[in-house]
Amino acid sequence: MLEVILLSLIVVLFWVFDDIASKVFIKRLGKDISIVLILAIGIVPIFLLNITISTFKIDFLSIFSGIISGIFLFFGYYLVYQSVKYRGVSNSFIIVEIQPIILALFGLLVLNEYLSLYRYILSIFIITGLSLILINDKIKIDKKLVPSLVGNISWTSYWLVFIIFSNINNYLTILSIARITSFLLSLCFIKKENKKFSASIIILILLAGIADGAANSIFGFIANIHQLTLGSILLTLDPIIVWLFGYIIYKERITDLQKIGFTIATVSYILFTLF
Repeated sequence: MLEVILLSLIVVLFWVFDDIASKVFIKRLGKDISIVLILAIGIVPIFLLNITISTFKIDFLSIFSGIISGIFLFFGYYLVYQSVKYRGVSNSFIIVEIQPIILALFGLLVLNEYLSLYRYILSIFIITGLSLILINDKIKIDKKLVPSLVGNISWTSYWLVFIIFSNINNYLTILSIARITSFLLSLCFIKKENKKFSASIIILILLAGIADGAANSIFGFIANIHQLTLGSILLTLDPIIVWLFGYIIYKERITDLQKIGFTIATVSYILFTLF
């Protein structure tokens, strides 16, 4: 149990760094180049772990699930980074709180799991809170945040496919194929931009890519030792820390309505995952 908690907190640390840094390198390098580099660099820790612990097992199921999950992974980055570009990290990444609702619906509809009335009610509160975040100060849907909503749904689909098809023997192989697939897709969508690569930005995106790849590997391991629930609970820290960092440090513009939405969604999200 203690090992799972420590591993989950390491994942939180890595993903918080990756999410916070994204605003900097997207601004300096552009969205498309940032995605290509993050995905390419992230292959390295996953592949090295795969070789080190000798679980590199390629079969049709691993290839199929890796490709499908890789498609979802790419579009998650493409859409969420689109929102980060215009609306910063706070409201773009807090929308990750939609994930427990999707996972719960998956368990209900596909795995025939029971969903209590308590969680139904909390789901309504989470959706209400996120809806307030998506509304701008003119009481209209903020179209710049809609890509983040769809992107987070795509990221959730990436993990759903992974959870369905992976096991302790092939999970790193699936993650490797998914990462390569998403990287190749990112090359198809890249646009030519005249950007200057400073040493500091190169170091930042190298660290972010390694952190993201390592976090995916560790969380994949947590999911495959049947500790997904505990790991997911601890990961609630990620969007909360990123939102607060964007608001306090980056001084991102957040309306009073969005603050209320953040509070409602986050409290409901924590209660949803804890009980």
